[in-house]
Amino acid sequence: KRCGCYRGSGSSWASRSPARPSSERMSTPPTFVALHQLPDGYAKQGCKWENGTPLPEFTFSFKDIMSKFDDDLEFVTELFDDYLDSMRESLRVVIEKWSKVKGASSIDTGDETLLALKNESHKMKGSSGNLSVMDLMLPCAILQHNADILHQESGTGLNLATDARSGEISQLIFEIDARVQEVDKRFKQLKVSA
Repeated sequence: KRCGCYRGSGSSWASRSPARPSSERMSTPPTFVALHQLPDGYAKQGCKWENGTPLPEFTFSFKDIMSKFDDDLEFVTELFDDYLDSMRESLRVVIEKWSKVKGASSIDTGDETLLALKNESHKMKGSSGNLSVMDLMLPCAILQHNADILHQESGTGLNLATDARSGEISQLIFEIDARVQEVDKRFKQLKVSA
């Protein structure tokens, strides 16, 4: 299976405003893959790293989600339209903030960029947990933790080019992006088959 480059944006499903026509939604914000910011030493080949290591198995199933909501496709569609919009927007912010951090040789004390990255990771973790998308909740939680550690270490002379956590954050963002694409693909298949 292959993970294509995803594009899209929107608002948080948790604080939903009235539905907007799809034509009004933003359609082409930058993505992790589109910005060519793959983890150091890796290149995307389907859903595998350059060294052949596959992404962790993706176990998410809409069948399980549907059963929790009495197979109410209309309700699940509304939830996941908003969820995916929220995840895309958070990913856009995470990518933007991480690009800024990676472009610096070190992190200054009090730098708010990592704090913003941590907060968006927390938001993605919560949204994924609310809908039982555990395959996304875990990498988002690890991303939040790593961003928090780096934020705490800001101003200590930490060299991002050699810090292992920096590479792990890049890999986590890549993984989250790929998984959001996969959820979207399965969501579209669900709507077509209904």
